Amino acid sequence: MLRTANQNPRDLALLSMSAYTLLRIGDLLRLNVGDILEGSRQVRRQLVLVQEKTSSCVEIELPEGLRDVLARYLKFRPGVKLTDPLFTAEDRNPLTRGRRLSRRGAQLIFKKVPGVRAWERTRAHSNAYVS
Repeated sequence: MLRTANQNPRDLALLSMSAYTLLRIGDLLRLNVGDILEGSRQVRRQLVLVQEKTSSCVEIELPEGLRDVLARYLKFRPGVKLTDPLFTAEDRNPLTRGRRLSRRGAQLIFKKVPGVRAWERTRAHSNAYVS
């Protein structure tokens, strides 16, 4: 499944984060670069965040394979700041390129992968895309 996204580091990072963390798509799209990077610019071993829907604080281990995918993705974004969105739009329109990826943009990424159902019709969690 993830082989389809290998051509685009952002897509692979988004799909990998959703598969490994099982976070709701809204929580994934709210992440900033600083949420996953330590001060040394290394990908953290653990992600701590407050879930949007439940307001509960969760701690999620980021396995080595996921950390590698995220590090490779961030290499494609030189000069990225810790306050920048983790997942950004790659539009042809220069006015919207680099802005936070929208739910619709994420939906299109999920739909490109064979065997993926429309996650918005199943459950709110990003892991709902696996058929």
